[in-house]
Amino acid sequence: MTELSPSAAPTDTERRLVTEVVEPLLGFTPDEMSQDLIALGADSMQLVHMLAQAEDLFDVELSAVELMDNVSVAGLAALIDRQRATGG
Repeated sequence: MTELSPSAAPTDTERRLVTEVVEPLLGFTPDEMSQDLIALGADSMQLVHMLAQAEDLFDVELSAVELMDNVSVAGLAALIDRQRATGG
């Protein structure tokens, strides 16, 4: 999982994920981008919904396994950025 220091500013991808995907589903904004979404209360259906929304929003294809290995805003943003950078 990708970790950010508490003082690190959110990336553009992280900000978009929070405002357009995570906050509407969870009803709040995580304090830190590295917080585990399951520990914050996300259930499996919400995670699947987040994955689908992130794929549509960023025009990428991610697997549920990738999400479960990176189950934070920072981790998901890093996956998205990596895939967009490699065109993959």
